[in-house]
Amino acid sequence: QIDLPVLKKWRERCKEEHGYHCKPLLPSPYEPKHRPDEGSLPFRVIDVVDDRVIPAPRNWQYVALSYVWGGAVPFRLKRADISYTQANCPSFESSYASLHRKKLPRTIQDAMFVVELLEERYLWIDCLCIVQDDAEELKANIHSMDRIFSAAQLTIVGASGHDANAGLPGLYPKTRYVQPITGSVDGIGIAQIEPTLRLEHSVWGFRGWT
Repeated sequence: QIDLPVLKKWRERCKEEHGYHCKPLLPSPYEPKHRPDEGSLPFRVIDVVDDRVIPAPRNWQYVALSYVWGGAVPFRLKRADISYTQANCPSFESSYASLHRKKLPRTIQDAMFVVELLEERYLWIDCLCIVQDDAEELKANIHSMDRIFSAAQLTIVGASGHDANAGLPGLYPKTRYVQPITGSVDGIGIAQIEPTLRLEHSVWGFRGWT
């Protein structure tokens, strides 16, 4: 099972030693769009507290999820899913989409739970944070995946399994394969198979981005 205190320690160490040098602020095209004439691309995140897709707040930090879709993504954000807090005056700023967490694929559910465990609030996932039937928005986001992931505070990699229902091994007891230790060097355990080889030969390793 994953060691949550270790994950938090890694995150804090990154902040202390690297700061914003390895995590640039999201480029200006992704600033929330307040007026149609601003020409900026709307950028949404999942609020894991309220289970909603919302416009990213200013000065926000978010976690990103890199995973494999496969055939297990029953819900993809579309224009028909968008509601507005001000129905008589719809705008990007007042837009939101409600999520039913239990109906989402297991990997997405697990990622939302990890964000909560890390005491973060916002999560970016491609199928839920990009309006899939908006050709302009979809194209712009696909062409900027590198910037979206580089601007994330951290990225959760769901490299296990063949689709979005694989989940995140180690999040719950007895859900993670542990490699047998075959030796040690200076007290560091040596596994039989290099973990990076598993990534290179996984379905995730052959995906289109990240």
